[in-house]
Amino acid sequence: MKKKILKAIVVILMALIFIALYLINNETSPLSSELLKYDFGSCTGVYKVDANSFFVYLRDSIKFINLHEKWSESLNFSDAIIYHNKNVLGVSDLKTNFIYVYDTNGKLYEIKVPEKLLSFSVNTTGFCSCISKEKNSYKINLYDNSGTKILTYVYSEENIFPINTNISPDGKILAISYIDTNNLNIDSKITFMYTNQNNIFASVQEKNNFIYGLNFLSNNSIILIGDKQIICEKFSPDLKQQWRLNFNDKINMLEIAENFFAVSHSKNSIEFYNMSGKKLGNFESSEQINSISLSNNHALLSTANNIIAANTKGNYLWSQAIFGEYKFAHFISNPNKVLLVSANKIFLLNVNTKE
Repeated sequence: MKKKILKAIVVILMALIFIALYLINNETSPLSSELLKYDFGSCTGVYKVDANSFFVYLRDSIKFINLHEKWSESLNFSDAIIYHNKNVLGVSDLKTNFIYVYDTNGKLYEIKVPEKLLSFSVNTTGFCSCISKEKNSYKINLYDNSGTKILTYVYSEENIFPINTNISPDGKILAISYIDTNNLNIDSKITFMYTNQNNIFASVQEKNNFIYGLNFLSNNSIILIGDKQIICEKFSPDLKQQWRLNFNDKINMLEIAENFFAVSHSKNSIEFYNMSGKKLGNFESSEQINSISLSNNHALLSTANNIIAANTKGNYLWSQAIFGEYKFAHFISNPNKVLLVSANKIFLLNVNTKE
């Protein structure tokens, strides 16, 4: 009888230990589900596609992860430039003039630009535009999602330089931004072309304003990003300004989600706006904010020692101290689940907000 009682006690103790370990690993421990292990010592970035999918660029390869690794391709660029647009990723080495374009199924195509490559962009359907220079002229080339060149625009004007391009999601409009250095202050010009034609149908002039960013929100609206301004233009059918935000300080971070965006023009604060340019809220941090990740009306803010979650009203949700080297953090399916990338692995962080 005593042996049976002792055996039962041992079984109960083992069960309690198992339950305790389960609770620790799944509720209070940051590491609740490890996904992959790689050497991330030279990781360029992790780029979110959706709640469970990510592009990962390493020192010698590019991978696509959908909870598990879906595909991997060797790629060894000495100085890679990354352009990410939702489910499309472009990778370029400006030294070799190559551009590789990927979607979630793998490589779509590769391009070798004959002239000196200066910049490039990809849209959400795999179109690619790039700026290259040959002697005293610039070429803006546009490729469809099979890598076929469908447009070449040659530009040459003294002291006016093309610096950026972008393509509407349907591939029908090409936007090009220029800087004009003819005056004491830098002026900007943005032109718009239909991709089946080789002529400009609309333009925007910005005096004493350096416009460096172009971001199509839809097929007929685009965000123009300057040093201290964010401008929304819409084709309806003529080009017309919808709204403009002016800031006293330079913009140092801007992240755009489906129905809102976050902007920072100071080291410790984030402001949230809807797509009509209306301010939703702002969040103040006691630490310097180094990066922003957005998802489902929430923001994940990374500092040197913590990750902090807030909503678009600026309300604090939670914070989690992170010890050791980590590089990137993204929301997963809800504001309590985070993908965290450390120096040598990717893992899921299940934040227990009750702790």
